[in-house]
Amino acid sequence: MRGDIYTWKSCACGGVWERIKDPVTKDTLNIICSVCRSAPELFGVDGRSFRNRKGAVGRLTHDKHGSFLYSVHQARRLLEAIRSDWDTLGSSRFDSTKWSTCGRETYKLSECVKEWILYLEEKGRQGKPGGSKGYRSHANRFFRLHILPCPIGNGKTLGETDVRELTADDIERLSLDLGEKMAQGSVSSGLSYLMTLLKRYRDRKNVLSFIPPFPEGWNENPDIPRRVINVADQRVLICRMLRRFYKGPIRRVALLLLKTHVALGCRPSEVCALKRKDVLDDDRVMIQGSIDAADGTWKEMTKNRRRRISDPLPPELAAALRALRVLPRGFLFEKEDGELFNPNRLTGQFRMVRGPEYPDVTLNTFSRHTLATMVAREARENGIKEAARRLGNTIPIARKNYVQEG
Repeated sequence: MRGDIYTWKSCACGGVWERIKDPVTKDTLNIICSVCRSAPELFGVDGRSFRNRKGAVGRLTHDKHGSFLYSVHQARRLLEAIRSDWDTLGSSRFDSTKWSTCGRETYKLSECVKEWILYLEEKGRQGKPGGSKGYRSHANRFFRLHILPCPIGNGKTLGETDVRELTADDIERLSLDLGEKMAQGSVSSGLSYLMTLLKRYRDRKNVLSFIPPFPEGWNENPDIPRRVINVADQRVLICRMLRRFYKGPIRRVALLLLKTHVALGCRPSEVCALKRKDVLDDDRVMIQGSIDAADGTWKEMTKNRRRRISDPLPPELAAALRALRVLPRGFLFEKEDGELFNPNRLTGQFRMVRGPEYPDVTLNTFSRHTLATMVAREARENGIKEAARRLGNTIPIARKNYVQEG
């Protein structure tokens, strides 16, 4: 049969090792010293005969968990596992990297993360979705700080684990560990990075036959109550940002940027990326790009990779945007040195000026959530007015007695 066991440690007495073999199969049953009749301290598995186009298993001195083979029984169990895999899959489908020392190092989670980040960098250079510098920077930092160091028992961390041996218990332990340190939204974000990496090794690399189950509801973010502000609050916060961070001619540009952000209800990265050509003749705006917060570069795609056209801007705001000076690169909002506004910097500035009276208001709440809520309220009020007109009742009577809200 293929493979055999051996010892790679000399006997203390200097004697020669003697093999005790099965008379039928000729397998090595044990190894003892011919002089002192003692057993070796360390064993190994010779898997060089398990060879195909993917390479050979080679000589193994450690088990699957990285521990030395201290007994003949450990060595024989490992050899039988390799033989079983060879017989089950056949020589052509047998994966030597599952057993070889080099292969096991290659498929450690820490090494897989490095390979995945390099793949994302290549996607970014080609301008493909999912390759933004911000995404891969955040993913790399999350893996390095939170996922790879996660302890999974036996003195090992998740980063040292072969991705082919990840279990549902390992992922559940990771989820609990993350849940003790951060909010549920951040936990879901971190687990989504791990899921994306595992899908790559299942679908593209053909290394995984399946992905272990993730905890139930791992990607469901809880409903977070958000405080919606009104127009007066928006004006107060805009004034605070302008007074504190913008002086001179740039103040007018920043004012128009914030007003446009409020009017469109778009993402901060999208309003920073607007170009003059995006303001259409009918005062509507084509939202089709974004600014990568990590390096400040313009990307010809939004977060969900969809172009959309807004409702018309207020006439006075549209006129003010058209009155801005024409810049060589065609952007609406640029600083005096030609630098674009950075969405992360705007978010940080907003956090610094919101004060104790707006503790739970973010830049998205300030614009995006507030606009959505105002539009929904207006539509609901118009619906109640129409219902009252059709019933021939006043609006209070229709709301109280007839319109079922909920």
